[in-house]
Amino acid sequence: MDHSLRSVFRPDALRRYAQGRQETFLPRFVAPRVFRYFWLLISLFLLSGMSTWFISVPVYASGTAIIVESDDALDPISHDIMVLAFFPSEHLSDIHQAQSLVLTFDTTPFVHTIADFEPTIISSVEAQERFTLTTSTSTSLSNHRTLVVAPLDLLPGALPPTAYFDSVGQAHVEIGTRRLLETILIRGKDAGD
Repeated sequence: MDHSLRSVFRPDALRRYAQGRQETFLPRFVAPRVFRYFWLLISLFLLSGMSTWFISVPVYASGTAIIVESDDALDPISHDIMVLAFFPSEHLSDIHQAQSLVLTFDTTPFVHTIADFEPTIISSVEAQERFTLTTSTSTSLSNHRTLVVAPLDLLPGALPPTAYFDSVGQAHVEIGTRRLLETILIRGKDAGD
């Protein structure tokens, strides 16, 4: 009566059943195509995060620019017209001779090179007396105290150079670089305040 110990299932079926229970099975909640798009999106986020960490952007100091008639004592290059650019005193150590100076009068920006730089801080009253500026021009120099001189060869437009005397515009000079991520965080902090 060996027949009583015999199983009703075939040995091959029992073996397949045991192997099937040993394999791990993960349910499919999402189609495999969506996984590819998900990993592509994660990769793009990581790549953009790394690029904001490693990419540097220039930092500019902004100031006030005034077009004046040249004075031989001030202008070593002897041009007829020159630009006096005044920057805040905290940028005194960042500005040097031969840096590029971006000037904007009206809407047209143009680039010139700094020909002379005074490493001292001057007041708006001293600037008015020294460069014979008008009162309305000198009032725009309230907190801009570092002087930069640049010769002005070409002026935008068809007006004669004398039409630009005592014109007030914006001046920008590159004072360094900063990481893009730091720039984004600083602007975000400024917007939150």
